[in-house]
Order: sequence, then structure tokens, then C-alpha cells
Amino acid sequence: MIINGYWGEIEENENFIIDSCGHIFTFQGREINRPNGRPNYLLLYIYHGEAKFYLKGREYICKDGDFVLYSPNEPQHHIYESNISGEFYYVHFSLKNKKILNLLEMESSTVYSSEPSAEIADIFEKILIELQTKEKNYKKLALNLVSELFIKVNRQINRISFELYSKEIYSVIQFINKNFMKNHTLEDYAKKCNLSKYHFLREFKKQAKISPIKYRNTLRIRHAKERLRNTKDSIKTIADDLGFSSTEYFSGNFKNIVGVSPTEFREQNSNIL
Repeated sequence: MIINGYWGEIEENENFIIDSCGHIFTFQGREINRPNGRPNYLLLYIYHGEAKFYLKGREYICKDGDFVLYSPNEPQHHIYESNISGEFYYVHFSLKNKKILNLLEMESSTVYSSEPSAEIADIFEKILIELQTKEKNYKKLALNLVSELFIKVNRQINRISFELYSKEIYSVIQFINKNFMKNHTLEDYAKKCNLSKYHFLREFKKQAKISPIKYRNTLRIRHAKERLRNTKDSIKTIADDLGFSSTEYFSGNFKNIVGVSPTEFREQNSNIL
């Protein structure tokens, strides 16, 4: 079920409009595949549930609290595979002046992880009501609410850095989150925050309670579990795609983190008949 609200008629002098806002109750098998995207921006919020997203040629599993921003005409492809109903919120908007995007500070087609926020869901609901009821000055209030939404989203996705990490280490964590399949070295990561390799390693372990390589492998294993559950891809293919140097190295890491081998995990958890 989808609950929508629309801006209404568009006037020529409008520089920033909310094309639509919605609340989606998802179901297993729901798929959106727009190879040419939409002519406007889309901010998508996974309030509850889990979905597979294809972004810039890669596959991501997005969960509760995650955000994705799409630019106009950017491919949009995601599938909801869980048998448990989920909830998404979204807002489509069009801009003539892109300064409003500075409030978000988000790259398009990139997953931003956070914790589910009732406050953010409430702002979406308020925007939705304004676009549905269209009471006096609803456009002004809706735009104010979207500006508030962008600020709160930015705070939400960056809150973890304020609470747990220095700016330098958090920048590396975000870099690893986006490039976990690539085998960057400790030196590569250290250069990202202008630290020596050993200083960087000490700071990362101190703040994240784990080494950068182990953090990266943990991300890889999380994605490997989804591949094992939902595809028939071979163990070797999964290991290669996720950047492991060999199937043996992948299997060893998988068993250390999960407790069973990839083959045993697939046998116990596969969703493929």
C-alpha cells in the first residue's frame, strides 16, 4: 500500500517544489526498476525493513534507518525480498537552484546508514498531510518542513561521527563503507586522513575497537550472507566479487565471523528453492 501526497499545480516562478511525498508499506517481491530514473530528485528512507539496492553497478543490502538520494535521470533499481512487511518514506522534489542540497550533503546513489528515527518519520508524515489537505499556505509550510527534514537527515547520518569518531577516522569509515570490495592498503586509508600508517592504525583501533581490515572484512561477510541466502552464485564467485584473494581466505573469514562455513550457512538459510 502506498499513501501519497502531491504538490498540486506548478507555477512558473517556483524554484523549489515538492513533486510528491509518500509512505510505502512494502511486501515481498516489490521491485522498482527505472533504468532512466525520474526527472526529479528522490530522497528515500527505509524506516523499517530490508531491501536490495543496485547502485553504480554494485549491490547493497539496505536496512532500517538507511537513506538513499537519487539525482534526476539516475537509474533506480531496488527489490524488497523479505517476507516481513516493511515501511519506506520518500519525497520527490525539483530544483532550479541546487543550494538546498547543501543541507543534505549527500552523494547520489550512495547508501547512508543510520538508526531508525521516529522524529524523521514524523516530518515525512507532516509533509504528506500538507500535500494531501492543501490548506492555506501549504506550499510554504511544506517547503519549511522539507528544509527541516534535510537538516535532520544530515544530522542523523553524521551523528555517529560526532559521538564516536574523529572527523579523520570517520571519513575513512565512510570510504570503506562505499569501497569495501576494493583491496585498499593501510597506507591508502592513512593517506585519506593525512596520518602515518601506524598512527592511523592506532587511532582506528582505538575509536572503532577493530582494525580497518577486520572492519572491511566484516562488511564483506555481511554482504556475503545476503548473497548466500538469496542467490545461487558459487562460493568462488561471491569471494571474487567481494574482493577476497582466494576462496579459502573468504571461507576462513566467514567461519571466524559467522561460526559456520559459507556452504553450511547456505544450507541452513537459503531462500532459493
